Amino acid sequence: MKHMLINQDKAETAKSAQDYLISILALFSVGLFLRFFLLTNQSLWFDEGLSLGNSNASNFPDLMQGIRNISNSDKFQPLYYIILYWVRAFFGESAIVLRGVSAALGFLSLPVIYLIANRLYGKRHAIWSLALVTFSAFLIYYSQEVRNYSLLIFLSSLQLYFFSDVLLEESEQKSYSKFLFAIVSAVNLFGSITTAVFTAALSLSHLIVIRHWRQWLGWWIPTALLSLLPLLYFFTLPGQVDPTQVTVSRFGFPIFFNAAYVVYGILVGITYGPSQEQLRGSSQLEAISSSGPVLLIFFLVTLTLAVLVIKLFFQRNNKSKFFKLDAFFLSLIISSFILGIVLALVTHMNWVPRHSFYLWLPLSLLLPSILHGPFFKNKVRPVQLSISNVAIIALICLNLYSTFNYYFVEKYWKDDYRSVVHYLVQHQSPDNKTVLLFGSPNLLRYYGDNRTINANPLAWRLMAGDETWLDKLTEIVGDPSELIVAVNREHTLNRHASVEEALSQAYQIQSVKTEFTYFDIYHLSPH
Repeated sequence: MKHMLINQDKAETAKSAQDYLISILALFSVGLFLRFFLLTNQSLWFDEGLSLGNSNASNFPDLMQGIRNISNSDKFQPLYYIILYWVRAFFGESAIVLRGVSAALGFLSLPVIYLIANRLYGKRHAIWSLALVTFSAFLIYYSQEVRNYSLLIFLSSLQLYFFSDVLLEESEQKSYSKFLFAIVSAVNLFGSITTAVFTAALSLSHLIVIRHWRQWLGWWIPTALLSLLPLLYFFTLPGQVDPTQVTVSRFGFPIFFNAAYVVYGILVGITYGPSQEQLRGSSQLEAISSSGPVLLIFFLVTLTLAVLVIKLFFQRNNKSKFFKLDAFFLSLIISSFILGIVLALVTHMNWVPRHSFYLWLPLSLLLPSILHGPFFKNKVRPVQLSISNVAIIALICLNLYSTFNYYFVEKYWKDDYRSVVHYLVQHQSPDNKTVLLFGSPNLLRYYGDNRTINANPLAWRLMAGDETWLDKLTEIVGDPSELIVAVNREHTLNRHASVEEALSQAYQIQSVKTEFTYFDIYHLSPH
């Protein structure tokens, strides 16, 4: 009888292990699918055009010279453009290749985060951490963009993996981890100087929670020394390197609104409530009001999670290793968030969720702790555990809703260069001229339009209030029977001048096409 019970226990253990493995593989498969699903459905957009321009060169020395001479803040993130240059050289530049780099890096972050959670907390916690990042609308969104955010998330997750040695028992630590951590931290700085916020928050949380000076110095002296290499590179760049003077998008709202938007975007993505286009318009309050029900649900879920996390620290045994882990990740969230605010205030940049991508890492590791009843000092009531499960599952559902919007709801889509090029090419003739005013000429060429005139320098004159810009436009285009002007992201110009009013001074406006996302196309004729 005893032998039969032992065999039964072994069979149940084996089945449990098999079920767990199937669950992990299923989540990895879904994560891979979501990051590659409809990868090229949307057109490349303005920022992706910047990536194409920054990684475009006939040879590597020319590439590095071009990157070093970029006039905006992209000069502080050379690593991604170097990778993109080599990818384009070996695999071509189809949209699936360009975005596939980000999708692959976005997927690779999943096993790293799973391994961190499993290493620190155990299997049950790890599967919930994996579920959170698998379905994160924010992470999926930036896994499908030709920008550096997936690379930064992957490198930051590697940082955290090697750093997790600090949070383990001494016997489990690896002597080489601190040096691998230092190398990855320095490489991550080449990915973007903004990763210094995450690295600084790690250092600060290490000091606050672990309180081991000798260990702290052992980890952070090698990191500081290797980080001198990217810092030296940045300080020797030609042109402006003062963070208050470098060209970036500046915020026009109180920092409170940016901070709230960061929390919202990180937790449920930027395609959950009002679209970005609606938030930039004059009817922001109306857009927020129309999304009231879904925003209310978001607020309730977020508030519930916050209360459960706070309650966690009152109930958990403060001598438990899990208490130390939770305290560390909470400190990492708070310190990196505060340092992000400081960076935004110093540089006056338009601080948005993508600049705080690193918040998802500690969040995905802390939130599942509210589900772990056995680790609390006192026995958790079933109803509280049920609320915790509902809150986590609700957050995942909100992210699925946001991801659905990103894939299928057009109001959330980005600049439709592909359709605009098709329209411009169809309307080009020997008797007319087509002009791009404030947009990405790289994307016009990418989609096959080699005739449209790049008038971006004139757009900057318009923004500066230079009234001679229109004379220069007339000089460039000559005297066509029809002039077609495509304006990308006109809201950027409207803060300074009305494009329609400015054009009407020299031309008669026949029609304005507004059906293309983030584009207005003016059909003009001479007075």
